[in-house]
Amino acid sequence: GALNAIAGGWGIGLISELRTGAPYGVLENTNRFNTFAHGQRPNLLGQPERLSNWRDNVKGNTYFDTGLFEAPGAGIIGTSPRNICCGPGLFSFDLSTHKKFALRESLNLELRADFFNLLNRPNFGLPERRRGRADFGTIRGVRGDARTIQLGLRLEF
Repeated sequence: GALNAIAGGWGIGLISELRTGAPYGVLENTNRFNTFAHGQRPNLLGQPERLSNWRDNVKGNTYFDTGLFEAPGAGIIGTSPRNICCGPGLFSFDLSTHKKFALRESLNLELRADFFNLLNRPNFGLPERRRGRADFGTIRGVRGDARTIQLGLRLEF
């Protein structure tokens, strides 16, 4: 009886989400293509890859080498493809645990705790993709929230 009251009635759930980064492309901040298109692509001078030190100062360092892009000129399409690279990935763990207490035959009490983003890991968004802006190539924010803890009490009858 006492051992069951302490060790019995527990439940646990874990949800993890692991994703690679979303693809992105680069556009010119000013469209000089003389069409009604959404944006003009710049010329690509090399292979843009994620810089190894971008996490040292996420909001200060650029995510990729912005010097590999140049303005194509008026009326020229540009050589940059639609998707050039992938942004930062997403890594998240959510944990839920609960304990049921039997008060009477048809009366139960459940205490639960839910932890969203358990590890409190920041999941960064995509870098600024418009060449010509001051923040071109830098990451301006995160996706999702910081760790959130939710407690609940439920009476079942």
